[in-house]
Amino acid sequence: MKHNFFFVRIAWMNYYQGVKNDIPKGAGSYVKENQNGGEVYNFKEISGKYYGYSRNQNGRSFDLTKVGANKKEESIKGLTVVFFATNPKYGGQYVIGWYKNASIYKKTKEIKDKGRGNENTYNFECKKKDAYLIPTSERNFILPKGPGESNVWYPKMDNLEHSIFVKKLNKYIENPLEPKPTPKPAGRPYQPDIEKRKKVELAAMDMTWLYFERLGFTVVDVSKENKGWDLEAIKGVKKFLIEVKGLSGGLNSIELTPNEYKNSSRKNFILSIVYNALDNNKSIEIFEFNLKQNVWFNDKSVLKIIERVSATLIKV
Repeated sequence: MKHNFFFVRIAWMNYYQGVKNDIPKGAGSYVKENQNGGEVYNFKEISGKYYGYSRNQNGRSFDLTKVGANKKEESIKGLTVVFFATNPKYGGQYVIGWYKNASIYKKTKEIKDKGRGNENTYNFECKKKDAYLIPTSERNFILPKGPGESNVWYPKMDNLEHSIFVKKLNKYIENPLEPKPTPKPAGRPYQPDIEKRKKVELAAMDMTWLYFERLGFTVVDVSKENKGWDLEAIKGVKKFLIEVKGLSGGLNSIELTPNEYKNSSRKNFILSIVYNALDNNKSIEIFEFNLKQNVWFNDKSVLKIIERVSATLIKV
């Protein structure tokens, strides 16, 4: 199977309109030291076009022969440049956007300032209508293992995992705005059917396990140890304590046990909520705690905390 993708790594940002309130992360020592980089304007429009950048290590030129150019050609047109970046919280390589029908240059070119300051180099260009930046809350397309240390990745189409990934990515790029399944209306915060509740919980555990395993974490089930969380996800020095909540529909409210609530203020404690857990259109959201505002949040949702006091009544 052939494909027309050119995969390049860049720093992780929300908007790529410059560094004001949007500091790039996870793209090597230059970005870390300067909090800036050539890619910070990758989705800033200039006269109906986008001019993108990805640093090729040690000042090397891109090897365009791997995507169909001959050795003498300085550029190639008509490919789709796929940008991927490291998720700064969980690790893993995510597709963050693309340029369709793009021109790719072997060596970097320069554009006059146009509001880009000193970051005026580029290797790719396309018309604005052919570009798409995935909102941060929807960046769920994870690359298979393979990119390594290089900022350019060439999928091996004789590798089953790579070929399946490219096929799914191609479908996604063709219609990224296709409506996502929405959670069914929520009822009570718990499932009254005991057997169904068990199935919902197990399905939510499985989906959460797979989600973090795909990010390269080793996942351990500690749900029987009464720690106040269900799973532990470990990768190097990173360790997350994950409380899993499964819902048969959408989210109205969820309940934390006293033990879960007591431990939820831990720095590395996160909530994984799986909607429609028994359906084919199940989905997952990860929440972290904001101590200052006393809420659980992610890029698109906020959960307000309402404390409750319980009591035991005895006959006298």
